[in-house]
Amino acid sequence: MLDNEFTYKNYIDGDYSVHINCMKQSDGNSRSWATEAEILAAKTIYDVDIYVKQYSNGCFSWLRFPVERESPNRKFICMRLENQHFDFIRQHERPTSVITKETTLSSE
Repeated sequence: MLDNEFTYKNYIDGDYSVHINCMKQSDGNSRSWATEAEILAAKTIYDVDIYVKQYSNGCFSWLRFPVERESPNRKFICMRLENQHFDFIRQHERPTSVITKETTLSSE
């Protein structure tokens, strides 16, 4: 993300430089904070589909952040979004009922 401000800055609320400096202060453990920008960067860098389980009105849905090229055998990561915090979920099967998150990462 540090070298791709143009690609990720639209997914960050506030000042991009401040956000990057805060990321640099993070210890990088699994309990560290993330935004949609970090999720998009992770799916691209690690070539994984990322699923985010979110709750609304007593029901849950899965948001899918796919890598651009489809592959049913690609590895995946599942997370839960609760109170504006992401936690990893141990999930052995790929979620099937999902809403695909439309994202267009600019490469210009």
